[in-house]
Amino acid sequence: MKTNVAKWGNSLAVRLPRDVVEEIHLQEGSPVDIRVENGALVLRPSRPRYALADLLTGITPKRMREAWKWGPEKGREVVDE
Repeated sequence: MKTNVAKWGNSLAVRLPRDVVEEIHLQEGSPVDIRVENGALVLRPSRPRYALADLLTGITPKRMREAWKWGPEKGREVVDE
């Protein structure tokens, strides 16, 4: 499939054909990663990256016990608050 590079303001742009957009599930405003690999331009849908600290925000020993109620605490798994 061929397309042309066009001028868009002070930048250059490539119009993506509908078939390509549908195949990789893009829509207007979708974030994408662009890079050059072995002399080729590679465009991929961007996936969110999370930091472990952000994912664990608000997790407390009490909330952990509420999430997994496996019975009474018996051994080294006892967590003091």
